[in-house]
Amino acid sequence: MQNITIRNSNLDIVDGVVKGGVEGDHNQFGTEAGCSIENFLKTVSDSFYFEGPDLITGAAELSPIHQTAKDHLAAFRYLGEDRFEKVVH
Repeated sequence: MQNITIRNSNLDIVDGVVKGGVEGDHNQFGTEAGCSIENFLKTVSDSFYFEGPDLITGAAELSPIHQTAKDHLAAFRYLGEDRFEKVVH
């Protein structure tokens, strides 16, 4: 798998981050260790990236998929552009 593309600026994937009091991960699914984005990212190649809108439509806030990529140090490609971003610590 090379990438996951999300075109909707309000859509995200399950990532374990609590937003608005709602837990975003499904830790009861999969293995005893859970089924988290961290486990998922360990299974994909270094060339894997998330692709999506930069901002939420009509807002100055990062799109959920862009924020997820940043939160989990995954590469992010701006939708429809040949521009990538990766946060490293």
